[in-house]
Amino acid sequence: MARPLQRDLTGQRFGYLTVIERAPNHGHKVYWLCQCRCGLKTEVQTFDLIFGRTRSCGCYRAQRQREIHTR
Repeated sequence: MARPLQRDLTGQRFGYLTVIERAPNHGHKVYWLCQCRCGLKTEVQTFDLIFGRTRSCGCYRAQRQREIHTR
């Protein structure tokens, strides 16, 4: 029996990501389709959003690397 959806994250922001809608599950894990501030869309697991493990599509890390290397 599937667990009921505990929390609807639609519309919430987590770092650079805004949750658009629930994505298909991957096994027993719930994923969300998110739009990054840069415009790209990505699927992120609930745990990673809530606990801050994923805050962007990867653009933030790339931006920080460019800043570090231009100093």
